[in-house]
Amino acid sequence: MKRFSLYLSLITILGAIPRIILLMRRGSFWFDELFTLELAKLPFGEMLALATRDTNPPLWTIIMWPWAHLLPHDEWIVRILALVLGTLLIPLIGLLGRACGRDRAGLIAALFVAISPPLIYFSTEARMYALFTILTVAVALTATHVIKNPSRAALAIYTVTSTFLAASHLYAIIPLATQYLTGLMLLPQKTKKTWHILHGGLILAVAAWFFFSYYAKLPDLVGNSWFTRVIPGIGWPFSIFSSLFVLPGTLHTLLFFAITAITLTLILIGIAFVFKRNEQHLISSIMLMLLGLALASLIGPAKIKYFIFILPATAFLIAWMLAETPMRWRHVTFVIVTIAAIASTTLFIRTFRFSWDRVARVATEESGIAIIIPWAVNYLPFSYYYHGENPVGVIRSPGMDVVTISTLLASNWKWELPQEHIEKELARIVPEDGALLVVQSDPYVFGVQEWLEAHGWRRDEPQTFEAKNSFDALHSVRVERYKK
Repeated sequence: MKRFSLYLSLITILGAIPRIILLMRRGSFWFDELFTLELAKLPFGEMLALATRDTNPPLWTIIMWPWAHLLPHDEWIVRILALVLGTLLIPLIGLLGRACGRDRAGLIAALFVAISPPLIYFSTEARMYALFTILTVAVALTATHVIKNPSRAALAIYTVTSTFLAASHLYAIIPLATQYLTGLMLLPQKTKKTWHILHGGLILAVAAWFFFSYYAKLPDLVGNSWFTRVIPGIGWPFSIFSSLFVLPGTLHTLLFFAITAITLTLILIGIAFVFKRNEQHLISSIMLMLLGLALASLIGPAKIKYFIFILPATAFLIAWMLAETPMRWRHVTFVIVTIAAIASTTLFIRTFRFSWDRVARVATEESGIAIIIPWAVNYLPFSYYYHGENPVGVIRSPGMDVVTISTLLASNWKWELPQEHIEKELARIVPEDGALLVVQSDPYVFGVQEWLEAHGWRRDEPQTFEAKNSFDALHSVRVERYKK
């Protein structure tokens, strides 16, 4: 027990170091972070009313509300809560291994979580991803205790953690369904009625929130949404699993695909051994991975952040396979994936810095140039950092009179605006002569450049402010100058 606690503590400290370094290097807020901060700065009642209409349930914004009212709004301060949760995920996955009777697997899984590039990154983002991930593991841990001893106390703790999980992210339905199905297979018959009632209540609560938040958005979500238009990267969705160890762009392409092949091989061998040995405690991890893979394949969007909850289960299954199976090459494999993860994390931290503030400084220094924000949501981070005198024009979505939190909630699904609407908006804000600075972030509103070029504007070479080797295309800003 003492040795396990010592090793787990050392691994947690190891994992905290890159998270703290990245926190201090992160740079400016991007849109979603700033959107959360602006929501949290509102009076509680107004914040709650608006947060329930957001893309995800409001638990993270509720947690951020006292944080935003009590502390300064510096980037690193706002992100500390995510750092704490992301760091606590490390010992929690180790405790899950201990609860399953696999101390060594728990320690190896904790090491993988500690050095995983995306888990490090989302430990420094002021959004709900670190919360969602740690609650996914917490629910798995409490469900394990319920299955081992279905007492009232264990069920009560599981009820609390699963309720928090349901309120943390839209995709929480996947880990909840996983634990529900696992319980149906492993729990005694007398406990299953309570299990049905508990999860039925959670599903009804999630369904009620989904209807309230999404009923007005569904037409845009289906027909005109960035959500359905993100182009998957090479190897998607299987690259989700290999992202546990490496991020695309941080290592040579051949190395990335080699690690991907190794990761998938370890998963397949692990699944085979689980069923061969009847390792029931790993069934929930396998189901979580498979259901998450199905969701990523069928719905998307093709962004790793939406499927970050799969990574701890992946780490746990691979760790169990490396620790508990008699494969002769398991030690070599462990060394290979560990070195790859450390190299990918190191390169990512060294090169990553996303800077809306740099973009704002460029705009401030440009005298006599009108500034256009082609997508209304991008105005939020730009206005947060921009303090210049030049006029700023925003292409608003149809029906949006002003750019506010409320109007952004109603329009942030839209990617491609109607051509006639773009022409009308640009005619309203584009000066007859002079120069323009077009500032936009992915996703782009299509049609702006075409309109400008069709009306006699010439584009200079674009400046792209982005994180080199960033795994998420959302973290980039393009600045383009146009002249008559």
